[in-house]
Amino acid sequence: MSVDTEWVFQTPDPGTVRRLVTELGVPEPVARAVANRGYTDPRSARRFLEPSPAEINRPSSLPDIGAAVERIEAALDRDETIAVYADRDVDGISGAAVLVTLLRDLEAAVEYCVPGKWDGYGLHADHVDELAASGTDLLLTVDCGTTALEEVGRANDAGLDVVVTDHHQPEERLPEAVACVNPRRDDSAYPHDGLAGGAVAFKLGQALVESRAPTRIERYHRYALPLAALATVGDYVPLDLENRAIVREGFDRLFDCGLVGLVETASHVGVESVRDVSWSLVPLLNAGQEAEAGEFTLEVLLERDPARCSTAIERLEGYREERRRERAERREHLRECVEAQIDPETADVLVVEVQRYVGGGAMSQLSEEWGRPVVTYRRRDGGYRGGGRTAPDVDLLEVFEASSDLLEEYWGHPGAAGFKVSPGNLEPFVAGIAETVRTRYEVDAFRPTVEIDGRLDPDRLDRSLLEELARLEPFGNGNAEPEYLLEGVEVARCEFFGDDERHCKLFPAGDAEEVAFTVVCWDGAGSFEDVVDGGLVADPAVYDIVGTLSFDDYAGTPQVNVTDYRRRE
Repeated sequence: MSVDTEWVFQTPDPGTVRRLVTELGVPEPVARAVANRGYTDPRSARRFLEPSPAEINRPSSLPDIGAAVERIEAALDRDETIAVYADRDVDGISGAAVLVTLLRDLEAAVEYCVPGKWDGYGLHADHVDELAASGTDLLLTVDCGTTALEEVGRANDAGLDVVVTDHHQPEERLPEAVACVNPRRDDSAYPHDGLAGGAVAFKLGQALVESRAPTRIERYHRYALPLAALATVGDYVPLDLENRAIVREGFDRLFDCGLVGLVETASHVGVESVRDVSWSLVPLLNAGQEAEAGEFTLEVLLERDPARCSTAIERLEGYREERRRERAERREHLRECVEAQIDPETADVLVVEVQRYVGGGAMSQLSEEWGRPVVTYRRRDGGYRGGGRTAPDVDLLEVFEASSDLLEEYWGHPGAAGFKVSPGNLEPFVAGIAETVRTRYEVDAFRPTVEIDGRLDPDRLDRSLLEELARLEPFGNGNAEPEYLLEGVEVARCEFFGDDERHCKLFPAGDAEEVAFTVVCWDGAGSFEDVVDGGLVADPAVYDIVGTLSFDDYAGTPQVNVTDYRRRE
């Protein structure tokens, strides 16, 4: 299935754009992008472009933060053993690294536990039993635990006290923990509920340092803010003012954080900007989830020996290549399942059974391509487990909640959610998904779209513009990377590169020795094979190109990363 992408031009007020250009001293394309994101007066726009440390809220208004600090201090005073338990993605691992590093700094007896590759996510009863048997006195969770009522109860029965730090949506009941530090609790007074799980752990650490060792707060921020930034970039959280400030402050400290493993890994992938953290560092660290031992990536971040870091990074690269291959296979499997089971031309939501795990990445990519929510399920443990991703503005949690009487459980975020359903309820649940989407959303508007921030004269594409655009970083949820339209780009030659030459780089016509910019179509080599002959474009080819902007370090020129294009006839 292939659906034509709709180009939607954002149209900020021209007077607003001119005022931002004048008062902020930024180029017009940057002013348009800022206005398109809702920052229309110079003061709010400046706060957005230059988030200060003052935007980072103090932890004191988080629910149960006082009780959590009190219990950890008691453990320190009594020389109790503390275990940090985290999910194995970048968000959880980063938060775990914060707390483990801090507790070691405070000379605590600390260990850590991360579920393995096949364990799934969340707090597991088996791990609780193992920690209790090993003599653990206090269990700190990171990025999980809010809905683990049974597991926390099991820990209590085994004599373990539990402090939960998490950012997932709570259920009606909270676990019977000593503290449940979660900004999304209904009774939370914290002014921001969009923190990453690792950032919540950072807040707990900050509160502990302020109480226990206030003179060490700068020392704490040196390593904890970069980890909180990594968690924030790595998780699907809104990039509002506080999260932008966390990322900026953390990035500024990254190469002076004292964490050898983090610095070595960031240097290996060539991190020079916040964008590099998102595009290069996070994917490499997340690839560590392919390791059999769940603690592997955490140990990379905590490693102090550069030689061992180098060996670990080689393993990470191997896992990343394995993950790339698997994701390509998963995308193909999902595509085949869709085409075999439903008519994607008429379906409002693509709900299909799969025979193997496909993961969120494949669902997200194909949801964007098809312009439909994608939900998959497969037989597992005597029932069905599944999940969904959506490019259209559909709240999957709301969709699943509408049929919650048919589900054993459901969880996640509005744009990325999972569920468990019994065989007898599968058919009505699938029908219920389609009915809910059809009745609550304008399905006729479902189609791939690209929001274009404005037209850009190719002659204005230079390093200074890229430097100004970098002030909009970090990009992600709530702050999409700006997209610009370059019209009438005449392409003279093309080079294919990457594994199986699946990427292509286009060179505009002009003096070959003085290329003004390059155009890269990632995973799009097949789109241009018919117009290329020996690297040269056979016939004059003129394109209107929509894409994001970055810098081509190899060519030393600005680079347009293609989102969509149309060839002029």
